[in-house]
Amino acid sequence: MERKIEPNKARQGRSGWPVLMILICALVLVAIGWVGVELFGEAIEPSNTVGGDPSQAPAPATPTN
Repeated sequence: MERKIEPNKARQGRSGWPVLMILICALVLVAIGWVGVELFGEAIEPSNTVGGDPSQAPAPATPTN
């Protein structure tokens, strides 16, 4: 004898809202991490200014005649 089960009771999982909320929260956490890494990268980036430090410039070449 075969039992009849309603389609809603035969489902394997729950409704999709909890999974959607987990995915949205994970996306928000990734975005926060990305912003943090970008800010950290800008903070440790050496500043390259035009003119710069003259002591770091290479010595001028001397002409040979």
